[in-house]
Amino acid sequence: MEEIRTSIDNHGKVLIPAKLRKELQFKRGDILVVRKVNNELRLMSLNSVLSKIQHDFKLRSTSKKSAVSEFLELKKNENQLEERKLSKFDTSPKSTKRG
Repeated sequence: MEEIRTSIDNHGKVLIPAKLRKELQFKRGDILVVRKVNNELRLMSLNSVLSKIQHDFKLRSTSKKSAVSEFLELKKNENQLEERKLSKFDTSPKSTKRG
């Protein structure tokens, strides 16, 4: 592993050398995630972090449905349960149809 030295300026900014930015495909304006691991700082692009989370989520998913479909089904079931609970307390007079 090649060692490259850089410094922290008066505003706390660290210059990432151009060679490393190119290798890591960091571009001006990219959002980076900084993590402290033991006594080191690790920089990752937000896109790479999100891609890893999505990949991990897919691996852990036991269903063949999409996460959105599962969420919508869960909300639908919760709403039905809530409606049943509320209907037990419904004291409004039932309307009768007269023809």
